[in-house]
Amino acid sequence: MSEANKAIARRWFKEVWNHGRDATIDELVHDHCLGHGLGDTEADTHGPAEFKLIAANLRGAIPDIHIYVDDILGRGRSRC
Repeated sequence: MSEANKAIARRWFKEVWNHGRDATIDELVHDHCLGHGLGDTEADTHGPAEFKLIAANLRGAIPDIHIYVDDILGRGRSRC
């Protein structure tokens, strides 16, 4: 995993989960992004708008959430 990709992962946890920045979701989640098993139901989430609802629900349930990234492991190239 490149240093640039590691920086994006760290940014994601810091800004989205620790600071609740919806703007970062808009920047980093593609409109065609598909999430599985993220909500209260089995329904998939599509794009940043629906992911924002998941993030808001989690931060509402755990308002003082803080995620620490101690290390990021990666090997080779991603197929995505």
